[in-house]
Amino acid sequence: MTNTLNSLKEYVNDTLGITLAIHSWKSENKLPLMIRETYRLYESDLLKNRLLLMLADFEEEKTPAAIKKHMEMVNEAWNGEIVLVFKEITSYNRKRLIEHKVPFIVPGNQMYLPTLGVDLREYFRKMRKNTVKISPSTQVVILYALNEKKYGPHTPSSMAEELKYSIMTMTRVFDEIESAGLGEITTEGRERVLLFNAKGKDLWDKARDFMVSPVKKRIYVKSDIQSLRNYPMAGLTGLSRYSLLSEPSTSVYALSSEEWKTTKLKETPMAYESSAMFEIWRYSPARFSREGIVDKLSLYLSLSGDKDSRVEMALEEMLEKIKW
Repeated sequence: MTNTLNSLKEYVNDTLGITLAIHSWKSENKLPLMIRETYRLYESDLLKNRLLLMLADFEEEKTPAAIKKHMEMVNEAWNGEIVLVFKEITSYNRKRLIEHKVPFIVPGNQMYLPTLGVDLREYFRKMRKNTVKISPSTQVVILYALNEKKYGPHTPSSMAEELKYSIMTMTRVFDEIESAGLGEITTEGRERVLLFNAKGKDLWDKARDFMVSPVKKRIYVKSDIQSLRNYPMAGLTGLSRYSLLSEPSTSVYALSSEEWKTTKLKETPMAYESSAMFEIWRYSPARFSREGIVDKLSLYLSLSGDKDSRVEMALEEMLEKIKW
C-alpha cells in the first residue's frame, strides 16, 4: 500500500501541482470487517474538499455494483467525498464506474472526480491562463512526430520539405517546441537540430496542455455523397469509426481553411436532410488521415471539450487502442 500511496501523491502533484497530505482514518474501526479487509482507508483533502481515499486491496477485481455498495457502507461512517484508488483497472470497469459517476483515481493513468468537477475546472482554468498555446504549425510538427513515430533529429529544412512549410516557419516552430520544454535544440554546422525529449504517450501527455482544437468553425454543407468521399470523416462520425459510439444522424467531415476557399461546396444556413457538417481546420486534416478518417490525436483534440459522458468514454477508448 505504501507504493500505491506514493504513486498517488506523485500523480496528484504532477497533474494538479498539489501536494496531497494523507492521514490514517481514525474511524476505520466503525466499519464492517469485510470492508476493512478489502480496502485501506485514508483521510485527505483536495481543493478544500475533505476526502476519504479507499485504496483497493484485492487481487480479483470487483464489479462496479459491488464497489458502489461498499462505498455506501463506508458513507454511513464518513461525512464527505469518497474516492476509490486502484493500482490498475480494466477498461470495462472503468467505463461502468464513469457511467455511475463513481469518483476514482488510477495513479499515472486517470483521475475521474465528477463531484469535484466545478473545483477542478476552475483550477485548470487558472492553470491554462499561464499555459501558452502553440501555433497550428507547431502542433502539426508534434502530431507528425507522434503519428509517424519520428522524434528526431529534425532540421528546419527537412521538416519544411516534409510538411510543406517555409524554413522560416519551421525555425519559429523549433523555438516554440524548445520553449514549451518538449524538445532540445543543438547546432550541427549551420543547421539547428531538434530532438524531442519524450516519445509516444509521454510526449502526448506533456504536449496536450499546449495543444488546441484544430477546429476553427463548423458549417453545414448540402452535397451529394460522391463529393463527400473526397474529405476525411471527422467529429462524431470519425469517433464512431474508432469506438463503439453510434454514428450521428448528420455526417461530419473535415478540411482546412485553404481547402475550403477552393472547394465548390456551398454552405447552408442549417442542417437539411441531405446535408453534412464540415469542420474547418487550422491545418490540413488530410495530412495524417488514415483510411478516410482524421487521425486519432487530432480527433481527440477536436472533441475534448464535449461534456457528453458517452463521448468522453469513447475518446478514452480510442486513446487506449493507440499503439504508441
